[in-house]
Order: sequence, then C-alpha cells, then structure tokens
Amino acid sequence: MQIKIIIFTLVSILNCLNVLAIENPPIKAKVNPIDETIAKKFIRNNAGHINLKNLKSSVNIEPEQSFKINIRSKDIYIVSAHRRTPSDDNLFTCSVLLFDQSGVIKSAFDTMGNDDEKRPWYCDYVEAMSFKDYYLDGSLKIIGLYRGTAPSSEHFILPVIMKLNFNKPSLEIDEELTSKLEDADVTTIQGVRSYLKKHEKKD
Repeated sequence: MQIKIIIFTLVSILNCLNVLAIENPPIKAKVNPIDETIAKKFIRNNAGHINLKNLKSSVNIEPEQSFKINIRSKDIYIVSAHRRTPSDDNLFTCSVLLFDQSGVIKSAFDTMGNDDEKRPWYCDYVEAMSFKDYYLDGSLKIIGLYRGTAPSSEHFILPVIMKLNFNKPSLEIDEELTSKLEDADVTTIQGVRSYLKKHEKKD
C-alpha cells in the first residue's frame, strides 16, 4: 500500500513539474525590432543563397515586422519581406527569412501570396507578429497576421503559425495549426490564442 502511495505521489509531482515547465519556459526569448539597414544587409550578403525571386534588399523589407530574438545569449533574426510574385509583377507575396547570429540565411519561404499553393491569395502586408507563445518542446510559437486580398477584391486577415527551433536554428510554418485557423473568424493575436485554446480543449 505504501509503495502505491509513493508511486502515485511521484507521478503527481512529475505531472506538476511538466505543467510548470510548459506554462513557464525556463528561458524566455527577448524580442526587439531591428533596424532596416541590418535587415537589408543580411539580404544583400546572402543574395546568392536565398531561394526567393524578385527579392531586393532596397525595396522589400517590412522593418516594423522584422526582429532580433535573443535566447541563451544568442541572437536570431527574422525578417519580413514583401515582394512581387515571379508569375505576375502586379501581385505581391509575403515572405519570411531566418538568419542566424552571424547573419547567415537559415531558411526563407512564402507565408502567403499568389505563388503559394496553400495560401494563394494576394498578400498586402504583415499586420502583426507575436512571440509570446511556446510549444511543449520549448520552441517558439510565432503568430503572424497577414492582410490579404481575394480575387473578388475582398480584404481579410489570415493567421499563420510558425515554429522557431532555437537549437538548429530553423523556422517553418505549422501547417496543422495554420489550416485550423483558415476558417476561423479572427483578426487579432488574442483572437488566435483564444481560438486555438478552445480548439485544443475540443481535441
């Protein structure tokens, strides 16, 4: 009987520690906007290694949505870009680029735009980005709100969830969570959080 009580107590303690670890990551990332000249320099220095056409450091940066993320005394840079699509110069695509501490490109991809098969609507700009949420493994859950335009000329806000792994570093779209949000009527960061939390409870 005593052994069962001890085992039950240990399991309860471990569960509590796991919950605390999830709700309070041991080291939270510090996020600050970066100067436009830094973002342009990163793109210019990596021009031959970025797989995004029509990307020019002189015209494509969205400085208000480009950031330096500091974690464990290391810096990672996320640059938001807005560029004309290769298929039609009158249409625009929104993209995101990840640079490591040395300013070396680690990943670059479209978040929304005419050349994106999963989110093909015209992208106007990044409305907002949030860096306050975490995955269970400690990776940063980035919530991005993108303003888009449908072929019918209707404007809308599309949430895109991205996962930033600090260790590699690497950045990718969380397609599972992003697809869940496509039919959600949310236009704010808090609205995205509330929707995902409610959806997780149902799952």
